[in-house]
Amino acid sequence: MGKLQNNQEGFTIVEGLLIVLIWVVIGAVGYMVYHNDHKTKTVTTTNTSANKPATAAKTSTTTTTQPTQKYITISAWGVRVPYSGSDTLTTTNQTCAEKGDAAGDTVNLGCQVDINSQDLANSVGSCQSNRATGTVGYFYRMGANDNYGETSGAGYVPVAQWTAANPGQYTQIGGYTYAFAEIGAAWGGQGAVSINTSTKALADTVPAGCSNWVSEYNVVEPLVKPLASKFEAVQ
Repeated sequence: MGKLQNNQEGFTIVEGLLIVLIWVVIGAVGYMVYHNDHKTKTVTTTNTSANKPATAAKTSTTTTTQPTQKYITISAWGVRVPYSGSDTLTTTNQTCAEKGDAAGDTVNLGCQVDINSQDLANSVGSCQSNRATGTVGYFYRMGANDNYGETSGAGYVPVAQWTAANPGQYTQIGGYTYAFAEIGAAWGGQGAVSINTSTKALADTVPAGCSNWVSEYNVVEPLVKPLASKFEAVQ
């Protein structure tokens, strides 16, 4: 009985070793299969990526829209004035008959055109004054022998004298001087006060309903006046 037990124990050890060996073989085979399969997939993925066409880089283009330049064009004079802003400026009475004094022989004032603002015209509303319109003032074209007449009621000034005293307020093109005068300047009531309840004289009363117009004029006129130094010939 004892001998049989020893043989059985020995057989059991051999069986255990065989089982371990089988598992080792199975594990080795499994590792080799997994390793080869993983390597094949890696190579395939690499080749597929290499065969894909290159994607062109996206180009981003930013387009900047430049605002359209606005001009006041005075066709009768062959000139124009560039300006900017949301307001629309136009001219009327584009005539060029030489202006003079009552006798018409000693004082020439050159030509003038009315400068009108759409914003100013829109502000008239219920203003009870026929002087409250869209007209901001006047552009003048004066020859060498003409006079600048809109001098706040102070009379006429030869153009050469006026330009010397007012640098930066005019343009000289082709022997002519171009300048600006606000409404009412000829008789001393220039600007917004020219609508006050008076005839060619200043008064303290602003007509009823005109406060909006007065406010708008005081905004528009300082923007229009500097344009007198920006005249250019129409090409």
